[in-house]
Amino acid sequence: MAPQFDLEQRIKPKVLISGAGVGGLTLALILEQAGYEYEVFERASKIKPLGAAMSFSHNVAPAMIQLGIYDEFLQISKTMESMNLFQERSQGTATQDVSNGSQPQATQVDAASGMVPLTTVHFAQMTAMTGYPIRIFPRPKFFELLLSRLPAHKIHLDKKIVDVTQNSQEDGVNGVTIHCADETTYGGDILVGADGAYSAVRRAIYKQAAADDKLPAQDLENLNLGYVTIVGTTDPLDQKVFPEVEDNACFHFRTVGENKPHTWSTFTVPDNRIAWSINAQVDSSQDPTVLRTREWGDESTDVMIDGVRTFPIPAGREGLGGKKSMGDLIDKTPRDNISKVFLEEKLFETWSYGRVVLVGDACHKLLPATGQGAVNAFEDAIILANCIYDLRSTSRTDVQSAFQEYRDQRYPHAKFQYQSSKSVAKVIQGQTWFESLWRKFTLAFFSKRFEREQNTRGLDYMPQIAFLPQVPARGTIPLLPQVPSKRFLQAQAATK
Repeated sequence: MAPQFDLEQRIKPKVLISGAGVGGLTLALILEQAGYEYEVFERASKIKPLGAAMSFSHNVAPAMIQLGIYDEFLQISKTMESMNLFQERSQGTATQDVSNGSQPQATQVDAASGMVPLTTVHFAQMTAMTGYPIRIFPRPKFFELLLSRLPAHKIHLDKKIVDVTQNSQEDGVNGVTIHCADETTYGGDILVGADGAYSAVRRAIYKQAAADDKLPAQDLENLNLGYVTIVGTTDPLDQKVFPEVEDNACFHFRTVGENKPHTWSTFTVPDNRIAWSINAQVDSSQDPTVLRTREWGDESTDVMIDGVRTFPIPAGREGLGGKKSMGDLIDKTPRDNISKVFLEEKLFETWSYGRVVLVGDACHKLLPATGQGAVNAFEDAIILANCIYDLRSTSRTDVQSAFQEYRDQRYPHAKFQYQSSKSVAKVIQGQTWFESLWRKFTLAFFSKRFEREQNTRGLDYMPQIAFLPQVPARGTIPLLPQVPSKRFLQAQAATK
């Protein structure tokens, strides 16, 4: 028999959220609409999103409609209709040109640009099947949109969490307490660790779980460091110099370096700007801890910038060609808009302990090759909110059961995207000898298959907020059934 809820006295636990990233702020927005008590704690003194551009696929579009932010989101983003992959070539001829889906043909290098096309992945099929296009946007704009919907007094800045303690009692409002570096403490029923790949919350609960001999050994292993990257977004550009910026669609160009461990990308975003990123693949034999220490700070960022200025880009005039380089974009980018980040990956097994649960990069860090990192954080927030909504009580037992339900629903999808991001990264940005060989083989013989896989990957998963009006399907593909809210169904039945 299904558990019964007291609909007159709804359970509304107090939720503490560590981290004002995509996962944390999205969860806050859902809880705000549900009328829950929550607070967000961000370690930075101001919310300054790192990175250049983000993309959202169809997966989260219905939930954005439910939250009433989709129309505004469309205003700050562009549709990404295709991804154009190039190979840097300094001399000779290219071995292939499969951009139009034809058989590979030798192509003379464009001496002006120093690049040849490898392939173009079109996303029209995905859009038709799901009813939603891929949209790309500047990170700061999306954070501004989320913050505009949240009460400022519920977001606490400059709050670095140094410890987490949990009450051993079964019940009680102050079931979990966070301790901040400024010697302040805050208590609640639930703590959500949305504080990134090096989550202080995860570190705290893993310490507790390890002491209780309940932590898998693999969860103690370091994240795998794949790339060091610098990213930025330009100021508005002259349309005469960069005519592609005025197009309503996003021009996404990615170039694989020749005889260097680099790949670099450009994306046109609204307001006549170009977001860009430059990845340097890390030698697997290097010590990640030493590398992170050595490669951090403004000085090392400036050194990396100086070393990539001459990298050619297929921008500045329509189509392949142009004589622009990354230096032209860097010079148009304010230094404050340039940041250095590490691209790491790891799928953790332990997503919760006691009254504490993890979302986003804190429990699954993905390489950005498929653009699913922020999408998965958003999806985490949706499913976790659904499970919190269905809580029967704030007892430790019921809270842990809700967290287990959240992991059960999300883990298979996160694992799928984690593995997908690894495989796609090998093709579009891998620079080891094996990855280079695999890219040539894949694009020479399976270019259309590669495009088809990008258009059909995870299309049927569009989770929605269970206690808000559901958004009808727009595309042609049958969607995966969603776990319904027991509380919402009972409330609906009670009104009939």
